Amino acid sequence: MDFITKLPPSHGYDSIWVVCDRMTCAAHFIPINKTIDAPGLARLFLDHIFCHHGFPDSIVCDCGSVFVSSFFTHLTKLCGTKIKPSMAHHPQTDGLTERTNQTLKTYIRTYCSYQQDDWVDYLALAEFLFNNLKNSSTQQTPFYANLGYNPDYEVRSTDRTTNPAATELADRLRLIQEELRAELEHSNMYMSKYYDRSHLLAPQFEPGDQVWLL
Repeated sequence: MDFITKLPPSHGYDSIWVVCDRMTCAAHFIPINKTIDAPGLARLFLDHIFCHHGFPDSIVCDCGSVFVSSFFTHLTKLCGTKIKPSMAHHPQTDGLTERTNQTLKTYIRTYCSYQQDDWVDYLALAEFLFNNLKNSSTQQTPFYANLGYNPDYEVRSTDRTTNPAATELADRLRLIQEELRAELEHSNMYMSKYYDRSHLLAPQFEPGDQVWLL
């Protein structure tokens, strides 16, 4: 779990709470305010995460005051969930969420208005398409890993006379879907190449080898 903060205000929100599942690589994008407290975050967790997935065995998160607060710590303990704070100055500890954050930031910069004050309007669509895109690690979409099928999102009707306003909205939705899907695929390829280039394979050690402990 992580936050994307310092966004232009949109419909009363200024941040995004990004929650990723390490097994299926699924993600949820939840609009919030940076001033949210631990009880408020717990309520959002129940409303957006628990209702779909139940309680996780563990949560990897940063050491922010909300996550390590007494309320949130005790709540997760009661639910049987272990909090695992990521290492300071080592965001790769929660690499899946970091890569998801970068993809989402690219989407916001590219497809929102010039003022970038309408990003909330497209957040649900971004989440849907992100979870309906094949992941390079699992070789399947997060939706398929969770549900066993990929939800359909194609607009098929060719009737353009019943309601012009509805037709215009459907055309706009189709265009956004196509552009966003292409952008997400490009972003995932770039992030994968960048990650592979900046991370070396771990050295192989044999019994008796001497190593440095830092």
